[in-house]
Amino acid sequence: MSKFLGLSKENCEVFAVEEIERPLTCPDCIPDLSAPKIDWLGQKKPYFDPRTCEYIINYLAPDKALNIKGPLVEYVKRAKVHGARELLKYYNKQNFDNMGNPNSSGYKKIKTSIKNVFIDKSNLIRIRIAINAVDFQKLPDRVIDPNDDTPPDNTALNLPTNIVIDDSSGEFNINLSTVLVGLRGYQLKEETLIATQGGLVRRKNEEEFIVFKYSKFIDNIKNFRDKLYDFLSENGYKFLSLSSYVTFDKTISNLRIELDNSNETNPLKINKVFVLSEGCPEKE
Repeated sequence: MSKFLGLSKENCEVFAVEEIERPLTCPDCIPDLSAPKIDWLGQKKPYFDPRTCEYIINYLAPDKALNIKGPLVEYVKRAKVHGARELLKYYNKQNFDNMGNPNSSGYKKIKTSIKNVFIDKSNLIRIRIAINAVDFQKLPDRVIDPNDDTPPDNTALNLPTNIVIDDSSGEFNINLSTVLVGLRGYQLKEETLIATQGGLVRRKNEEEFIVFKYSKFIDNIKNFRDKLYDFLSENGYKFLSLSSYVTFDKTISNLRIELDNSNETNPLKINKVFVLSEGCPEKE
């Protein structure tokens, strides 16, 4: 028997465990398993599925299965971006940033798989393309309601109301590059004039003295070109070029930009853009 037995005491201390206060969080969309199942193949318009909390489109791919070069799974990966654009436009939502880039977060938010592909007897390809409601609802609305067909009031100023690029001959890219090369030649002459004679190139304006800079003019054209190309690519279109033969985008033959001059202090605002492609009617 231990000699310390009589000296021992039993002390039990009860420690109160403080619960960490956490903010109450509720998901933006809770799947409703009691909602009826929806057959995506039977839907002609985009729809919301409350069972999966997804916005979905039954997307008809532009190519038939027999005409596809390469694996079907790679075709579906490219096609899902175009289907997502139609889905978002139907609900008047802007596109994800840079969603045409497979490495972007926007591209990864577009859900589909080879299991959600149906090829009918006519070789038409239908793809179920979905976007989670949480990601979908975070997107801002489009600036202009696509259902609003009211033309802008352009009576205030004597300015052009449309910009038309006719590329029926497929030479827009080549001609634009040629123009830029020519402008660089004028820029070189301008720089020589400034260096040798201290001269300046000015705009023909009787009321004020405005210095004309070829470098700034060239930068403005290139900036417009790059933004136009990005805008077309985001909507699945492209001007004819060497890369047109290796991309999924449709080649356009005519582009029309409708301008809004209703604000006299800020005229020439782009209101709508229309394209003609592959013999189809003009599309906004």
